[in-house]
Amino acid sequence: ARGGLARDPPPATDVRAPSPFPATATAPPPSLQRKGGHILLQSLSTPSRFQSSPLTPRQSLSCLRSLAEFHAASLGNAPLLTLASRRLSPAGGSYHLRFRNPEEVRRIEESWEGFRRRFWEGMDDIVKQGRGRDWKRLLEKEGVANLGRRMRDMAEWVSDRLTPGAEEEGAVLVHGDFKAMVSE
Repeated sequence: ARGGLARDPPPATDVRAPSPFPATATAPPPSLQRKGGHILLQSLSTPSRFQSSPLTPRQSLSCLRSLAEFHAASLGNAPLLTLASRRLSPAGGSYHLRFRNPEEVRRIEESWEGFRRRFWEGMDDIVKQGRGRDWKRLLEKEGVANLGRRMRDMAEWVSDRLTPGAEEEGAVLVHGDFKAMVSE
């Protein structure tokens, strides 16, 4: 590998018909077989465009509009979704259990209880100021206290429901971590 990258030569990509593989390829390169896939995009970062945080309400709305348009472009487009499923990954996103470490589900009750305890302890100063009592009452409710067990028991069902097939209603292309690019 050169610089930690796969040994496959970089593909020539036609922006009118983008593909992560050369047009002559009949199958993914050996380093990508039986794996998901990646689409590499050119960075839009320039001196006049940069990532900013926090975003203004106007910038947030612009980001949400862009994401809605991205998802809408593939909604109901079974040929596109089928192609993406075959060439990239049959299940988009990292939430599907087949892409997760099995320990995450096995330890979800313990993780939830640790989060709930730390959140509870973090509320002490707020409660002393006369605020936050409702949060502590919420954390004491049986349904909230048992949320870790409920998540564990439902994990496979939820994972399957959040992974529609290309022909199913609601299927769309998914994206990775979205970062807002702001213009000066």
